[in-house]
Amino acid sequence: MTAIGALHALYRTTHDVPRDVSVVGFDDIHLAQFMLPPLTTVQMSCRDLATAAVEALRAGIEKDHPKAAKTEWQIPTKLVVRQSSAFPRGTLPALMERAAGHGAGGH
Repeated sequence: MTAIGALHALYRTTHDVPRDVSVVGFDDIHLAQFMLPPLTTVQMSCRDLATAAVEALRAGIEKDHPKAAKTEWQIPTKLVVRQSSAFPRGTLPALMERAAGHGAGGH
């Protein structure tokens, strides 16, 4: 929701998304794909998050829990690239896109 708010705020300025500013959200809420431009976001499983939270809680309160000494739990994520992000100007991929005639962000 914060990234969506940033998109709205940038819409009211002279900054163009993604030509001037890339915006990336987290959680890949359903609304992200319908934003203008569609929001690039990091996707993760709520089930994986809940599992890690329960394991961390159990490890914290059960002294004989096999993961009692563990302090980090990894949760798999996936980057969902949409049109709210682009390669930074001057980088090789951005220069290659421009040379191919695609412009910023692959439009």
